[in-house]
Amino acid sequence: MSSEASRYAGLAPVAVAAVPRRRWNLWHRVNRVAVYGPLIFLTVLAVVPVIWMLFSSLKSLSEFYTNPWLWPRAWHWENYTRVWMGASFGLYFTNSMIMVTSSVSGMIIIGSLAGYALARYQFVGRDSVLYYFISGQIIPGQVVLIPLFIIVRFLGLLNTRQGLFLIYLAAAMPFVVFMMQGYFKSISREIEEAARMDGASELRIFWQIMFPLARPGIGSLAVFQSLWIWNEFLFALVFANKPHLRTLPIGIVSTIGQYFTDYPAYFAGLSVAMLPSIILYLITAKYMLRSTITGAVKG
Repeated sequence: MSSEASRYAGLAPVAVAAVPRRRWNLWHRVNRVAVYGPLIFLTVLAVVPVIWMLFSSLKSLSEFYTNPWLWPRAWHWENYTRVWMGASFGLYFTNSMIMVTSSVSGMIIIGSLAGYALARYQFVGRDSVLYYFISGQIIPGQVVLIPLFIIVRFLGLLNTRQGLFLIYLAAAMPFVVFMMQGYFKSISREIEEAARMDGASELRIFWQIMFPLARPGIGSLAVFQSLWIWNEFLFALVFANKPHLRTLPIGIVSTIGQYFTDYPAYFAGLSVAMLPSIILYLITAKYMLRSTITGAVKG
């Protein structure tokens, strides 16, 4: 008789069965703690600073210094009004919305056309063009900042919305083209071949058939690129730093005084800047996950 069997030889059958079950329950609990413990810690690490920022934005300046870590004794909503009206946050917010809307629209249209061509058409140098786009993801934006500045200034587009639009378009195009090429490649060719046999033109096949079929991938790209442009700092600082062209990140930094800073108003501005990103993520998180799973299954 083995040592394990002899250990349970004198026990009742129910007790013998209960010992492995208790061991499995203990292992299951340890496993759950090991999995969910770090996730809970990371969640607290991400959520607590946001809650502290929201509470700080509703305090008076004196209370912020005397009571920095607890919730406000009185809710000072006028901090948001003062920031929106007095610090030109309405202008900065509008500039950011203009750049996000125009840049993402251009990225999706041009990137989808280029991705569709690379996925569906055979032409000389197609693979080289695709590798050229992929290589653009390897180069950091800081490396090409000085050449871009020289080119934009030479074209007379420095401190203009058009210049910043072109910078965003060029910076995002490698990733957008690569993703759209992969998504169009995963769609069955039989659909467009049937439309071509019915006499549909190439542009009609793209706009009325292929483009709607790629909406999950387009939606995910639109969300990612919107969040990037909304929070982008370096290009906006270098290429559009005039007061009437500043986006929200640049505008927020410009409100910091050299000798004095109204921190509650500053945190109110940060809350205003953060709110659209949170709303966009909460609305589209389910669809982004669905499109990612769909793309993985198709791939």
